[in-house]
Formats: sequence, structure tokens, C-alpha cells
Amino acid sequence: MEIEELNDVELFRGFLPGLHQLCLQNVSFTSIGAHSSPWRMMKFKRLNHLTVWSCNQLKYLLPLYVLKDLQQLKTIDIGDCEQLEHVFVDEQDTQTTKSNVMEVLPLLHSLTLINLPELACICWGDAHFPPRSLTQMTVESCPKFIFTFDNNLKSIKEEEPSKKKSKEMILTPSMLENLNLRRVDHLTNMCEDPKVSFKHLTYLQLENCDTLEYLFPLSTAQKLSCLQELRIISCERIKQIVKRETEETRANTIEFLQLKTLILVQLPKFMGSSGKDGASVRWLALETVRVVQCSNIQKSMLGMVDRPLLKNVTVSNCPPWESTGDVERNIGYLFEAFEVDQYSLVLGTLSDWEEPLQNSVAMEIEEFNDVELFLGFLPGLHQLCLQNVSFTSIGALSSPWRMMKFKLLNHLTVWSCNQLKYLLPLYVLKDLQQLKTIDIGDCEQLEHVFVDEQDTQTTKSNVMEVLPLLHSLTLINLPELACICWGDAHFTPRSLTQMTVESCPKFIFTFDNNLKSIKEEEPSKKKSKEMILTPSILEKLNLRRVDHLTNMCEDPKVSFKHLTYLQLENCDKLEYLFSLSTAQRLSCLQELRIISCERIKQIVKRETEETTRANTIEFLQLKTLILVQLPKFTGSSGMDGAIVRWLALETVRVAQCSNIQKSMLGTVDRPLLKNVTVSNCLPWASGNVQSDIGYLFELTVSTLFLFASQK
Repeated sequence: MEIEELNDVELFRGFLPGLHQLCLQNVSFTSIGAHSSPWRMMKFKRLNHLTVWSCNQLKYLLPLYVLKDLQQLKTIDIGDCEQLEHVFVDEQDTQTTKSNVMEVLPLLHSLTLINLPELACICWGDAHFPPRSLTQMTVESCPKFIFTFDNNLKSIKEEEPSKKKSKEMILTPSMLENLNLRRVDHLTNMCEDPKVSFKHLTYLQLENCDTLEYLFPLSTAQKLSCLQELRIISCERIKQIVKRETEETRANTIEFLQLKTLILVQLPKFMGSSGKDGASVRWLALETVRVVQCSNIQKSMLGMVDRPLLKNVTVSNCPPWESTGDVERNIGYLFEAFEVDQYSLVLGTLSDWEEPLQNSVAMEIEEFNDVELFLGFLPGLHQLCLQNVSFTSIGALSSPWRMMKFKLLNHLTVWSCNQLKYLLPLYVLKDLQQLKTIDIGDCEQLEHVFVDEQDTQTTKSNVMEVLPLLHSLTLINLPELACICWGDAHFTPRSLTQMTVESCPKFIFTFDNNLKSIKEEEPSKKKSKEMILTPSILEKLNLRRVDHLTNMCEDPKVSFKHLTYLQLENCDKLEYLFSLSTAQRLSCLQELRIISCERIKQIVKRETEETTRANTIEFLQLKTLILVQLPKFTGSSGMDGAIVRWLALETVRVAQCSNIQKSMLGTVDRPLLKNVTVSNCLPWASGNVQSDIGYLFELTVSTLFLFASQK
């Protein structure tokens, strides 16, 4: 059930005994548990997910006695509630339930608290609320919410009631797996007690925690055997990760056995991993390192690293030790004997680089204007990212890139390069046999990706064979892009399984399975700017602000037989999606989203007016159907929706579809249906929830998500 901007809770009397998920958004009452509320009569025995968002009049949520019913609750998400002080409150402030409160919420594993300026504690009446099964926690901007970590729950339970009534929450760190703290200002460290263990912690992010000075004592750090990712961002006072308990070195060695990713950003006082040099810290699985704006960092802060595993190193704005201009020396400052087989290099403010790195497999160039410096770097390159570069093409005749080979390149990313008009000469295509992914966006002047600079026909006979492994293509906000290959514009990627196109008004493409006929066309015809795609290979297709399509395909012979995900958003010329024959072959489609398409009237265009068995459309695997802001949409097909059968449908969302016709969903395998959202669909929204949803199909649901808008 989802309740948004609804003030009359009486409407929902009787819905709650079997409720699994409850979402409250923009509701106006001060608590669900007020004495006059019908919710007092309800049970929440099956509730497993509770979400409360933007309820600015709420001061508390439920009375404390309800906790005994919340045996199945697994997830609590609360955010943007300005006045919320507590979640559960003993309204009579008695001690009747105190002996049992330690057993509440036995299955709670995820807790999210965001932007709650008045929140003091979860349970008022026994503020030592220790969720024993908690594995994931996110806390952001909750200045009055105080918590600490302690493994010894028994000692907490035995405290006197007067002490237990403090506002501090005690957490069991030994169970935590994922911890995300942002703008948490009461912690100077993660724990002071060296006996505390975070033995299951895999992910830790600390952001804008300005009172933090270090993370762990040595003994605790030595037990971080599962930690895989550590991110410390914008923490003003932090100096080190580990606080050493003695000055001994060998006995105090810390080994991070599984940590693969280390991110350190904007830490002005950060000196290194530990109190002395980092030689006693060993990173045995480290793959990715990012160090940005850490001006006080000390030499060898990373200690020892298993260097053959290291793949990605990012260094930016870390004076004074980057001042030499020698990249190897700069990176070597982090750990000695820098000899990696694979890594990615991000260039930010570095201005001088003379040493070629023959072993690099990934390179990112950001705000870098002199491409001449990269002569000799590219023969073994696997990944190339260009961002904010200033040259007009990589393939200019005067460019050293003309001498380079890209035989191992598998991922090409180009972003915010506003002077680029094209990327590479067409002849380079013969070397791009391993290229699998192309991502291009926010390039204002880019007209083509590959161009025949002499405009000859020498390579036209082979151009259909280019990029044989390309499976993912992303094109976003390219106002001048006309085609991928200029010189043979019928660029047909045979292996393309994923495509995203957004805001490329001049980029025209169509779908056709008959590649042979395209290949045999005359060169003069092939020089058009239209790209032909092979829909039978596509698995995921995301089109946003694509204005040349009135439908996905007109030819009934075209097949999207492997398509699993389709999203169409702001495609204002679309009138329908598929012909009947094509729709009948959508056997793999699992998710369909149509959003803000002004002209679309139906999903399937019927080829005849017959309603026979032969014209039945069965969506065998489609689980999710989203229809939002479609003012002319009347239904699934040209006539009533009875011929459309949804055999696996679980989630339906219909919003702002004012012209929708009765029974638009046809028939549905009702026992599978779990989530139904209905909103702003006049005139058929009668105010009776069961009747409104029944307008779509005859309804029997196991879990009902109800979206009710304020009248």
C-alpha cells in the first residue's frame, strides 16, 4: 500500500491485517498511533517493509506496544520528516514492555534514516534499541540521532531502566555488512573499544562526517576480514584509517584480505593509513584506488599492495607531491615499486607526461589539450575515455593518433567534448575488432563518429563487417549527430544487444532483419544518413526524446524475439508500438515502460478487425507494465483488450492516462499480480479503489500497493 497526500486514514480501515508493504508519503496526521485512529485496531503481523517519506507533521509513528506484532518487519526507510522525534513511543510512558523490548524486530536487516532533524531515537521508552539482525544501515543528516557500536548486548540488557532511557542507540557491528554514514557529526571514530568487531562488514562509506579523526583501533582493523570497499569523502578532520595502539611494526601488521576499492576524496588533514608510515598495512586484493584533493597525504600511505591485481589508479589535485610532473613518481608516492600490469589513469591537473606506459589497458583523458603527449601509448589499450578534450577530432591528419592501432580496444567513452566534429577516420574500423561498448554524450558539435576523410569508396564493400562484437551503444544529447559512419551510413551492428538513444534529433534509425538486402544496395543509396538496426538481436532498448519514430516497426515480418526490456519516454510522434504479428513474437519481453508520449494510442496495432483465436497476443514473460502521462492512450490494442493475455504480470502502474478504455489490460494471470498503482486516470477513477482497479481487469491480488491521490 502506498499513501500519498491523503489525510483521511479512515478510508483504509480493514486493509491492513494482511499488509506486506506500507509506504506513507506527504500524509498530514501527527502519528498513525493516535488514540482516535482506526490504525490502533489493526495488526501488522505480515508487514515486512515500512517506508515513511515527507510526512512533515509526524512526531512519532506507532505506539510501542505494536512492536510485538512486527515480527516480520525487515526494512525501515524514513526520510524528510521535519518533526519526527521517535518511530515507536510508549504513549503512557510506562515500563510494562521494557523487559521484552530487547526482542523486538527480530528480522530487521535494513534501516535508512535521511534528513530527520528532530529524530532522537527509534524507540522512546527503551532507547537502547539494538536490532540484532541489522545488516544494512544508512544515516544522513540526523543531527540528534546518536548511536554507538558495541558487541556486548548482554551488558546493555542488564542495565537499570533509568540508564536505558538515554537517547543513544547501541548497534551490533559484528552483524553489519553495508554501512553508509553521511553528515553524521557525533562520531570521532567508528569505535574506541578494541574488542569491537566489524567482521562481516563488506562496504563502508563515510561522507561529510566532520568530527571523525580516525576509523578503527588496530585490533578492530585486524578483524575486517570481509571489507571489500572503503570510501571516505569530505571528512575535514580525519587523519588516518587505523589508530595504532603501540609503536611496534611487525606484530601490528594489518592485512585487508578482500578490500578491492579504496576511495579517498577531499581529506585536507589525511596523512595515511596508520599513525606512522603505512608499511604495516597490506592490501592483498586491491584493484581500484582513487585519491583526490588529499593535500597532506604522506609517502607510502598505502603500505604494501599485491601489485599484479591493481587495475585502476586515479590521482588528482594532491599537491605538493604531484609537482614533479612525472606520473610514475606521483603514483609511486602511494606505494613503492609501482609495477602494475593493468591500470586506468585519470589525468586531471597534470600538465606534463613524457614517459609512455606500454602496459596500460585503460586511459581516461580529462581536460587535456595536447594529444601529442600520448604518442606510443595506445597499442595495448583496452578502454579509452575522453572527457572535456579540446581537439576537433582524434583522426586529424596531423594527429599522432593516425599512427596508432586500437586492436585491443573494447570500450570507448566520449563525454563533454564540445569541439569534436568527428572521432576517428573510417579506415580505423578495420582495427576495432574487439570493440564491445560505445558511450557518447554531451558533445555539442559531433556530427559523425567515423568519417571517410577523403570521401572515397575504397572501404565501402567491407563496412558491413565492422565492429563485429559491438553489443552496447549509448548516445545522449548529441544535437548534431547525423550518423555513426559517414561514408557508408548503413552502419548495421550485427551483435548489438543494448541501445540507449536520448536527445539526438538528427540521428535517424529504423529496424530491419533483412541485412542481405541492405548490403546489396547501390552505394548511392547506402550513403543516406539512416542507420539500420537488427531488432532480432536486441535485448534492451531505451529511447528518450526520439522524435522520428511513429512506431517501432511497420513491417509485420520484423521480430524483436530477444527483447527483454523496452522503455520509451518523451517520444512524441509515437502512435503505436508494434504490429500484431510482431507483438505475437515478443516472447522474451519482461518489462515495458511508456512515459510521456503525447500521441500514442495503443501498444499493438491490429492488422484486421477479427477477434479470433489467431489474433490473440500472449505476453509470456512480461512482469512489469508502466504507463505514465499518455493523454491519448486508449488501451493495449485497437479494439478492446480482451485479445491481450498477460501470463506473468506482477507489477502494473497506470498514471495520468485520462483516455484509457475499459479492460485495456485484457486478461491477466491474477494470482501472480502483486503490485498495482493507479493515479489520476479520470474520468474512470470513481473514488472506489476496488472499482477503479477493476476497470483495468478483474482483480484478485496477494499484495496490494495502493496509490491514492488527494482529491
